[in-house]
Amino acid sequence: MMTAPRNSTPEDGTVNLFDGLCSLRWLGTNCLLLQCGETHLLIDPHFSRPSLPALLRKIKPDPERIRHGVERLGLDRLDAVLITHTHYDHFLDAFETARLLQADLYGSESVLRAAGRDQAARVHAVQPGQAYRVGSFTVNFLPTRHLVFPARAADLLHMNEEIEQSLKPPVWFWQYRAGTVYNLLIEVAGHRVYLQGSAGLCEDCAAVPMAEAAVLGIGALGLKSRAYLRRWYGQAVENTDVKQIYLSHGDDFFRPWDEHPRELPGTRRVIRNIRRLAAGRGNITINRLPPG
Repeated sequence: MMTAPRNSTPEDGTVNLFDGLCSLRWLGTNCLLLQCGETHLLIDPHFSRPSLPALLRKIKPDPERIRHGVERLGLDRLDAVLITHTHYDHFLDAFETARLLQADLYGSESVLRAAGRDQAARVHAVQPGQAYRVGSFTVNFLPTRHLVFPARAADLLHMNEEIEQSLKPPVWFWQYRAGTVYNLLIEVAGHRVYLQGSAGLCEDCAAVPMAEAAVLGIGALGLKSRAYLRRWYGQAVENTDVKQIYLSHGDDFFRPWDEHPRELPGTRRVIRNIRRLAAGRGNITINRLPPG
């Protein structure tokens, strides 16, 4: 039987998980650094953060912003980069970050195809149901679906399909197609944290596993109805043992990162509604990830 984690958030923005066994830091979008002992996992690195007007042109990783982001995290080494899906705001900086920090890269077949021959050596195309041991952590990739955007704009641009060939930036943002979308279940020393990159609904996917803490991406939930949010929350939280929920991907990722990130439209309303839903089960704490 899992016990509730006693977590804390020091002034530097680090979230301590599992009585300080691990730490979690957030640098906007769904860019998360999970550390336990000497093992460091970076999830969905997104340091370049191209502006909305920049998406009218072809985009590429910004090496200076990537270096700055890595320096902010205090990293000189990384064990792995984990990719929940291959939209540009989760994947644009993956290869450059992994190369800079000499890390392996784990993700879908789209990650492998995007890598091409030059970068494929350190890419692990994951299989659902297979556990991957990375240092202190065991990582499981759980198939899910991406949130569907209104008016099916992503369908018109084929953004929820697979990446079929190598990407050599600069390329159009919509060429970063989602590929297979995964949630992550990360285990360490008998504790579990569940991470979700997109707030999609998946009626026929496996049930959300038991975990003590969860990081839930709420990007674009502001475009959805309250009924959708209730269904999503029911799938992600109800019937689980989660006690601590951290909300990610609610910031305006079309702007450069700073200490006081702006929110995406509708984020405050979404968080209010999530808190109301959580109030029905009094042992859940909803936390906004502090800038770290």
